[in-house]
Amino acid sequence: PSIAIDPSRTAVLAVRTQRPSPRERPRTPHEFQARILADPAWYVDEVLGQQHWEAQIDLIRSVLTNPRTAVAGCVASSKTFASAMAVMAFMHAYSPAEVYLTAPTFRQVRKVQFKELRKLHKHARLPLGGKLLDTEWRLDDDWFALGFSPKDPDSVHGVHARNILVWIDEAQGVEQPIIEAAENALAGGNAHLLLTFNPNAGPGDEAYECAHGKRALYHNMR
Repeated sequence: PSIAIDPSRTAVLAVRTQRPSPRERPRTPHEFQARILADPAWYVDEVLGQQHWEAQIDLIRSVLTNPRTAVAGCVASSKTFASAMAVMAFMHAYSPAEVYLTAPTFRQVRKVQFKELRKLHKHARLPLGGKLLDTEWRLDDDWFALGFSPKDPDSVHGVHARNILVWIDEAQGVEQPIIEAAENALAGGNAHLLLTFNPNAGPGDEAYECAHGKRALYHNMR
């Protein structure tokens, strides 16, 4: 049996508190969304077809449930790969959803963030829907993931949607206007911010402050 990933217009209003049996398969779009929120590991296993470890699932769960998540990890720590899986999970757990991605350079958006998304989309166990381009994955007019240049904070400034996620990779290299524009997008609705960065960030960087002066605002992970 397979699961039809239908562009349901209904937001998830409740999540089952008990983890369902792995043999249970969602029968409706609402059940599919609820299953992702209740059991992100199921989504990674059965939909994306990816092996994983618990820290990656913890990251995905945090992105789905916490307004702000900050992940400090060294190069080759797989934080970017886990974050890409979180983007996929967010897109399917909440619909319609808007996801905005940026990094210190637009080349990194194309060659790092969206490269991971394209690999996941291509090798998924179930069809994920839409078409994944260089810096865009669109399922509907108001249901998409979009990469934007770090030199253009207006791309995300003033953006508001029912379900929104902003992922800033290598956040220690992103200038403050981008951070401020992303924070502005958190003003309403089901809004989430994900910062991933190397742990060498210094005072003044949002990547540093989220673990210090702004610690109470973020769910910090390493």
